Amino acid sequence: MMCRLHGWLVMRFLPVWAKETILEENKRLRAELEQQRAENRELRAYARGLEEGLSALHGMRLNITLEGGGPNEHSESAV
Repeated sequence: MMCRLHGWLVMRFLPVWAKETILEENKRLRAELEQQRAENRELRAYARGLEEGLSALHGMRLNITLEGGGPNEHSESAV
């Protein structure tokens, strides 16, 4: 209900340039959101593949080093 009311208020009382700006920004944000969702799906699939691969190595010793963005930012773990 609030969404419909907000949309009605925007379309009814805002100047034309403001409506166009809002509509363009919403379109841009929807496209950005879809791009982020696609990247999220891809990363989740990659993580699932890593999990399956690691489970296949059951009993083997594996060292994983993760490096962060800053200097001296890394961690190691043994699986």
